[in-house]
Amino acid sequence: MTETEQIKDRLPIEQLIGSYVPLKKAGRIFKACCPFHNEKTPSFTVSPERGIFKCFGCGEGGDIFDFVMKIDGLTFPEALNLLAERAGVELPKNRPENQPTKGTVPKERLYQVNAYAAKLWHTILTKHPKAETARAYLAGRGVSDETIRQFGIGYAPFGTTTALALKKAGFSVDEVAKAGEPTRFQDRITFPIADITGRTVGFTGRLLESPTDPSSRANRGPKYWNTPETPLFIKSRTVYGLHLAKRAIQDEDTALLVEGQMDVVMLRQAGYANAVASSGTALTPEQVRLLGRFSQNIAFAYDQDSAGIEATKRGMELVLAAELNPFVIVVPKGKDPAECLQKDPELWKEAYQSRQPFMSWLIDQSIAERPELTPSRKKELVRELLPWIARIRNEVEQTDWVRWLATRLQTEEAHIRTALKRLDRPSKPADAAPNAAPVASGETGKAELAAALLLAFPIIYPQVKDQISDLRLEPTTPFLSLILPILEQTGSAPLSEHLAGSLNEEERKTVSLRVQELLHVYDEVELDPAQAMEEFFLIARRLRSDAKEQAKARLAKEISLAQQMNDTVKLQALFSELKNLL
Repeated sequence: MTETEQIKDRLPIEQLIGSYVPLKKAGRIFKACCPFHNEKTPSFTVSPERGIFKCFGCGEGGDIFDFVMKIDGLTFPEALNLLAERAGVELPKNRPENQPTKGTVPKERLYQVNAYAAKLWHTILTKHPKAETARAYLAGRGVSDETIRQFGIGYAPFGTTTALALKKAGFSVDEVAKAGEPTRFQDRITFPIADITGRTVGFTGRLLESPTDPSSRANRGPKYWNTPETPLFIKSRTVYGLHLAKRAIQDEDTALLVEGQMDVVMLRQAGYANAVASSGTALTPEQVRLLGRFSQNIAFAYDQDSAGIEATKRGMELVLAAELNPFVIVVPKGKDPAECLQKDPELWKEAYQSRQPFMSWLIDQSIAERPELTPSRKKELVRELLPWIARIRNEVEQTDWVRWLATRLQTEEAHIRTALKRLDRPSKPADAAPNAAPVASGETGKAELAAALLLAFPIIYPQVKDQISDLRLEPTTPFLSLILPILEQTGSAPLSEHLAGSLNEEERKTVSLRVQELLHVYDEVELDPAQAMEEFFLIARRLRSDAKEQAKARLAKEISLAQQMNDTVKLQALFSELKNLL
């Protein structure tokens, strides 16, 4: 058995890919939204039996080596070394592909430099007398020993300690430089930055309030200093804490996005394990797409000063462009999440639980800036807020926000709708990936796909008939308008017979063609009735979940309005309705 075969044997493909992307079992295969392109309906499949993955939306496919090379940007030798280490397979040292090209440093050596520096600094922080000031600072912020261990927090002392240790460990000057020069960190608390699999790719160094060595006072640099861009650390594609938070983001179905590493550290320590932060940069489309692998919902908890508000708005534009759902957690002014959590945990808990849909927050922010609703001010607000409403692609949601804005401004809904029609809907930013459709004709809705599965496998009708009504939870289409009444009235007659008697020849051709288009996503999966039934139930559950979330968002808006109107009777009814949803 070759080394590659041994690695494949020890690393089941569903486990490896599942460490990057949340997979859901669908019969003999696993499915997910593709990590290589933007999509709403999962077209990415993993087959454990065949040891391959395939995306029917963008065409990417292959084995575990192809996946790691694509998602991590590695060469084959680098992917081989990485997976061999994970699988515990020893590779011969003299393999030709392990020999670097002249003038280059293998990425594996750069990972080793970072891993060594992280371990060295963590040991110094936890055990060395030089780190007393650093330990006192962290204790003063309330950081526990367990949290320090979990995040690998360390202390880089002033002087040549780091440089000498790296040299003694066998790393060359060139290797250290290409890893981002960890020797640059002097008298700083260090936060290792990891990729999604947990490998250290860089660091953030936080300057101590009081230098431990008087000679370090000169040219101490900025308060926070990050590793520069390297072959491993590409800031725009790295999300701090995601390797620890990805499972909690899935469980909570929300990514909690904050500005700083200390916010992530303290939030996780307090039980908010879905917290992450951008790494030394403004939020980027790549980071948004990375978060979108694990949840459709991103909650911003940035500072509520002018800079934080503007950063929140810029981030929301990217989230909307990726067709995800932005929310805002209103942190009390003058406090970041870590400070708020330390001083008043209940205040933070309340802010987190009452996070607002982005449009609700925007409307509140805009009105709060100048609360007097004169005619000219109303005109300004409409001009300011309509471009945001125009970014919403779902017409039902867009209509709700037009109605909400009209209510808040105490004006006619028709006036706002007329102004909205004058706007050209903004296109996606050039750096936002297009949403590739998984079928030949248009975007596939979940309800259409479920109906197609039932039509292709009528034998499953008795088992799924009680959930056919769930397909009406999604906006209707010509295909659904034609087929749903028939599916709902089939009764005890065989489905195939009922269809034949209910559709004319032209309608049957139209339905047959659309079913073929919709089921194109399963072309290479060899779908059988059992899998089709599992897929139908999965889609029905998602439709119910989506409808529930939309109802909760609607209630949140209505509750906010009732509170403003001090309508206690309506509030009681709304809270009762909300309680039934939870």
